[in-house]
Amino acid sequence: MKSVRILRPGVVRLTEEEIPVPKQGEALIRMRRVGICGTDHNIFRGEFSERVNFPLRPGHEWSGEIAALGENAAGYSVGDCVTGEAMVACGKCPDCIRGDKYACRFRRSVGTVNAWDGAMCEYFVFPVRDLLPLGGNTDLDAAAMVEPASNALMGVEGAGIRVGSTVAVMGTGPIGLAAVAIARIYGAATVISVGRSEYKLEIARGLGATHTVNTKNEDAAERILEITGGLGVDASLEISGAETLFRAAIKSTRKQGSIVLIGFHDHPITLNLNDLIFPLFTIKGAGGGWGGYAPKVLRLMDRGVLNLDVLITQRCTLDEAPGWIENLKTDSARTVKVMICG
Repeated sequence: MKSVRILRPGVVRLTEEEIPVPKQGEALIRMRRVGICGTDHNIFRGEFSERVNFPLRPGHEWSGEIAALGENAAGYSVGDCVTGEAMVACGKCPDCIRGDKYACRFRRSVGTVNAWDGAMCEYFVFPVRDLLPLGGNTDLDAAAMVEPASNALMGVEGAGIRVGSTVAVMGTGPIGLAAVAIARIYGAATVISVGRSEYKLEIARGLGATHTVNTKNEDAAERILEITGGLGVDASLEISGAETLFRAAIKSTRKQGSIVLIGFHDHPITLNLNDLIFPLFTIKGAGGGWGGYAPKVLRLMDRGVLNLDVLITQRCTLDEAPGWIENLKTDSARTVKVMICG
């Protein structure tokens, strides 16, 4: 079968591999959709190398169809359409045995760091305990967007966004745009989308952003304070990974507000901690969408409340995937999600 492998930093190839055989408690999945994530590109560039075991097969945003089942793989049938958690629990530790897989201390990320092989191939195996069935109203495209949406939901809930909240979402990638939609679903009255691509900011408006700020010609903090009458927002979700927008969040979040960090930063940041202490901020991280967020996202999708189809801006074949991983940031202003179709 065809399989995409990042052999080492700077080298990604389409390889030929044997179709795996599902072991006890596993399902063999036929890949139908895989989203190419910025993290895949970053791993290709050599970021996170100290935590990545090469050769790596990426693909942590996926949907597929069960092609075969191993022994003791109850709850599913051949032909079922599924997606999966972003991490794989060990199934053996005390937390897993008592049924709390989200507390598993030995979990492995799918297709990224300390990885369980990802879905960027024709067939792959996955533990049934970490599969998620698709509802009747959720298609394969939507299911492959569950992982970025889970990160967004983790941020929205972590920030305590509720009816009437004012929110700034820093970044207009898939997670940032999903966060705009989810914040509105959770009742936010004002959602300010901050980015530098007018194309993506237009998508944000379509997903419910009440205001947009283009950092190419506006100062993010100043504009947010202007929109909020000088008060600042109740919550800032920093998803861009840009130091300038993290600092803007500090300046434009109200006293006793929340700042949630989701975007990875590619270099250390030096801060005056007094800028964080005296405003009495609550600051927390949110990443991976691990902890029950994916099933919640699927329910929102199946109810027709959350639709992220507009985020799929390009499609490609598995054969074309290595080129996209190499050059994902080339036209980043008009690329939100590249979807591999199998």
